[in-house]
Amino acid sequence: MSIGTPFKLDSADLKKNFWSGYTDTPAFWKNVAPQVIPSSNGTETYRWLDTLSSFEDWTFKGEISDAELNKHEDTWANKDLGRNMLIFDKELRRDQTGMIRLRAQGLGAGYPAKQNSMLATLMEGAAADKTKFDAQYFFDDDHPGLDAPGGASTTFDNSFALDLTTDNLETVVYTMQQYRLLNGELANVTPDTLVVPSQLQFTAKKIVNSLRVMEDANNAENQLGFLNVVVYPSLTDTNKWYVLDNSKPIKPFFWQEELPLRVLSQEISKTNDEYIRGRRYRLSADASGCFGHSLWFLAAMSNPS
Repeated sequence: MSIGTPFKLDSADLKKNFWSGYTDTPAFWKNVAPQVIPSSNGTETYRWLDTLSSFEDWTFKGEISDAELNKHEDTWANKDLGRNMLIFDKELRRDQTGMIRLRAQGLGAGYPAKQNSMLATLMEGAAADKTKFDAQYFFDDDHPGLDAPGGASTTFDNSFALDLTTDNLETVVYTMQQYRLLNGELANVTPDTLVVPSQLQFTAKKIVNSLRVMEDANNAENQLGFLNVVVYPSLTDTNKWYVLDNSKPIKPFFWQEELPLRVLSQEISKTNDEYIRGRRYRLSADASGCFGHSLWFLAAMSNPS
């Protein structure tokens, strides 16, 4: 970064440093919730297909039946996000070290940091977030379903109380692969992502990336190498870990975006209203959106504490 000299700072320079701070800050959330869904309203309602894209045999039915929509919907409200940065005339005169530019970078870094925190809050609170899809919490131990097409009623768990070990991770992955839709058809869940807080990163990588199972006395071959380990530092619970299926068109977590990040600044001029009123200039940034979750069977959570 070029520090430059006082009195030569202009609005273009401020914006450049803002975007530098934004692009240089890790957006960890994109590794967990890679789907961005455009939004044109303050809230969006998602009407989930009860049987997803599952086809059925209609040979003897006379016509193709409709997948039910109306009873499975969730609504997500966008949040208005923003921050202003004030630059006083005396600061500009006295800035010999480039701190104003560094502050602009810090402002830009604040947006991905906020998004990282927002997704972590949603994930860690999803066990108490009741959905309309099946009237259960997103992470719950009694999601209703059928044990086979036309079969008996049963329940499915995507909330566990297991430590992160090879055996326990295999249990969660296998359990997810057995999830069924409301019509009893297999949901065809293919877990591909393990999300952990920083405190579990080394345990997770040893389990997934090792050629052999460390806990096994016979040094058995590791079967979990297909998982992608995502370390998510914004998670505050040091024990919880998550397994996701991010391979489907619909992701378990997504970013709903109404207004992409934008940055505005006044010309640094002694003729603008802000300067006349208070001898100051303003850099302002805002955006609008929220994180949401979709279908419970695309994710599982384990909280051993």
